[in-house]
Amino acid sequence: MDEVRKGLQEFIDEVKELPKAFPPTFERGQIKAVVLGADPTNKAKNNRFDFVFDLTPEKPDSLYFKSMSKNLAVVGLSVQDVYVQNLVQNYCAEETSRNKQWAEFAHIWKEYLKQELDSQFEKSVPVFITAEVVFDVLAEKPKPRGLHYLEAKLVEPDENFLERTLIPMYRGGHGHYNFDKPQWSSYVLKIKELFGGE
Repeated sequence: MDEVRKGLQEFIDEVKELPKAFPPTFERGQIKAVVLGADPTNKAKNNRFDFVFDLTPEKPDSLYFKSMSKNLAVVGLSVQDVYVQNLVQNYCAEETSRNKQWAEFAHIWKEYLKQELDSQFEKSVPVFITAEVVFDVLAEKPKPRGLHYLEAKLVEPDENFLERTLIPMYRGGHGHYNFDKPQWSSYVLKIKELFGGE
């Protein structure tokens, strides 16, 4: 964390406790995928969370995770099947869309994220990407938002920094990228196939 603060001090919201990944504990083989957000900053309500997206062991769902839960359900998964984390794990002085320094944070944090995932999960565990800015930092050749949906293609391990299959699962767009939209049926089928479904 000291390295992240160095040179970017004015852009960090000073909070000692960072939200932890969810779930805090899990059984071997329980986690089928990782869900990766951008960062925990929420200036509208200035909320501070114990766990990412305000998920808790007692109540493993939240308003902030609602759209992702719905998408996971479409491909046969639930919050109990995933490990949830943010790429940038510190709170920032500005929200992601307004943060001109976000990419700088992300390029530092991605090294730590890779170590975190590799120390806990086999490379076969894929990563759902919930924001285009996250995808742009991790992918070797970023594509326009939504193109993977249209082409029904996932990002191969040799095409990204994490060396895992990446699955764009974007939030926002007034629900345009929700998996239950008929126009994304081929993309959803591709994701289901990855997890052994139909």
